Amino acid sequence: MNIITIQTGELYVNTYVVHDETGKECIIIDPGGSFLKIKRIIDEYRLIPKAILLTHGHFDHIGAVEKLNSEYDAPVYIHRLDADMLIDSKKNLSAFLFKQETSSKAADFLLEDNQKLDISGIDITVLHTPGHSPGGVVFLIDGVAFTGDTLFKMSIGRADFIGCDSALLDQSLKLLKKDIPKDYKIFPGHGVESTFEDELKSNPYLD
Repeated sequence: MNIITIQTGELYVNTYVVHDETGKECIIIDPGGSFLKIKRIIDEYRLIPKAILLTHGHFDHIGAVEKLNSEYDAPVYIHRLDADMLIDSKKNLSAFLFKQETSSKAADFLLEDNQKLDISGIDITVLHTPGHSPGGVVFLIDGVAFTGDTLFKMSIGRADFIGCDSALLDQSLKLLKKDIPKDYKIFPGHGVESTFEDELKSNPYLD
């Protein structure tokens, strides 16, 4: 599996373009903005987007959803509890925290906890990890956990915004300790990648 990391938008979201080494069909995780930057990578590698997967619905993670969907007709996946964030700038917080209100079309598919997806030969497991947002999820793909804003290197997502819940976030972190194998890599929504083994040893929020 090949993973291309692109920092997008004004908050430097990690957007991930994931594709099988033997094919050109790909998925895009958290296109936070910078549509042309993402498109250049897709065109450079001659990739064919087949899905847009969202770890959650906050504005900084959905900025390029509308344009990518229009350009490539790639369906959008989000957990059902964050679905309204795509179409409501107050719920995705851009109406309060960003200089420009952000929204997009409604999702094509609503995700559930422990759902299994097979998109272009890429096997994906969905873990519901509420706390940073009601419908936050982690995607497990071939030895990698795409953790969105639930878990960062040596840190975790904020739980002081509207719709956040620190108690739920604590429960989600306990879930990750149980459901993510130690040898998995961690690709977060912001910042640098890590390994889950290192996070278990050093991340104070997983103690």
